Amino acid sequence: MTDEHKHGIKTVAIQTGLTQFTIRAWEKRYNVVTPLRTETNRRLYSDAEISRLTLLRLATKAGHGIGRIANLPTEELLELIGTEGTIAQPPAIAKEDGSQKTSLHFYIASCIAAVKRYEAQALESTLFAASAAFSQPVFLEKLIVPLMREIDCTRTSRHGSCSDIVGQYLPRI
Repeated sequence: MTDEHKHGIKTVAIQTGLTQFTIRAWEKRYNVVTPLRTETNRRLYSDAEISRLTLLRLATKAGHGIGRIANLPTEELLELIGTEGTIAQPPAIAKEDGSQKTSLHFYIASCIAAVKRYEAQALESTLFAASAAFSQPVFLEKLIVPLMREIDCTRTSRHGSCSDIVGQYLPRI
């Protein structure tokens, strides 16, 4: 088991709001995720796969057919569920999903999409909404730390490192 793939299907079902049956079906029929398998053939999912499944569930709940959206990139899924530039109402997301972990994965996915598109305003509004939705320890430990790992802050580009991009917004929040 790797650090990245550490969640069993029962945990993923709870965090995403999908049934285990649905996760298996989407994996088999649409190849939406490809979890690692242990020697005993047990599925292990990464945080990124959980985020993707959460976005797919939200998109299908909004009326989009899984067959049409299964292979869309994260950015397009975020656009489908209405997060173009800003995050949806944080309390509504938390109440609808009934799970803090699902909301955290949603915020992380939204931040990653904003960073990839170099959309500072979207990143700032998403981080601000998340800081209002969660306590400071949860915000830092469960959102910021995984976000910094996920976006691979060791890489640099013409726009600077990912940590520079995210880091400039943290003091404002």
